[in-house]
Amino acid sequence: MKSLNLKKDYSIKDIEHQFIRASESGRDVSRLLEANKIKVGFSDAKGKSSKLALITTIQPVCCRKKTSPVFQEPVQKNY
Repeated sequence: MKSLNLKKDYSIKDIEHQFIRASESGRDVSRLLEANKIKVGFSDAKGKSSKLALITTIQPVCCRKKTSPVFQEPVQKNY
């Protein structure tokens, strides 16, 4: 019976740890988005759907392996 209680305690602690990590990650994303408010106007989205423009703007921030608090603007193409 004691072994079962230890397994339950370990499982609960593991779940709590995973929840805390997920919560911290969510706060990090919120901070990044708040600190670097991304503005996609109609002129920025010219030739693209606004959803695609937003994804291509956010992708360098959220999809790289090493996170950085500094947001880099995407390269502007002059046509």
